[in-house]
Amino acid sequence: MTEVIRSDIRDVLDRIDHLDSRVAVLNEHMNKYHSDVLCNAGNQSPIKPRWRPWFPLQTITDLNTMEQNLENEICRADVVAYVQKTPADNPYERTRCCLARTISDDLSTHLSWKATPNRHPFGTTSLWRIILESCTDRDTSVFLIRRACVAWFHNARDRRGGRSRRRYTCLKMPLVIVTSTKFLYHLSA
Repeated sequence: MTEVIRSDIRDVLDRIDHLDSRVAVLNEHMNKYHSDVLCNAGNQSPIKPRWRPWFPLQTITDLNTMEQNLENEICRADVVAYVQKTPADNPYERTRCCLARTISDDLSTHLSWKATPNRHPFGTTSLWRIILESCTDRDTSVFLIRRACVAWFHNARDRRGGRSRRRYTCLKMPLVIVTSTKFLYHLSA
């Protein structure tokens, strides 16, 4: 009986190993297909796939790589075209849309910890200058865009669910009343 169970377990484990190898092969095929698609799209836009990280940027390393790649005019033109595709009408919303499309909430939270009230750490990068150029109109001042950017970075922790999650958790916590040292009564709201 136990020998039958062991053989069944071996069969299941062999099938799992086979599935793992199939998944690895499929991942290789998908990566090859993805790189082929990007190379074919490169005929329209001659940017190599390794130059263009996927937006939104997730880490400081992605931001540094983007900064190095923005020295190339072709990559810069591609990023400008990407950033300028914002549906917002007013400059504040346009700035928020540009930042949301280019920087993830995790990275913006990380950058918000390094900010000071008068200067944010993102303000010296080439990507900031691109966002500034794409959001500036003849009616919009740089001051409004800078203020919207500082507000966006300042609220990064709340966008990740910090304040709303804390508020929601506090509302759902049971009320605890201690009547003696031995008994706790939990009254649910």
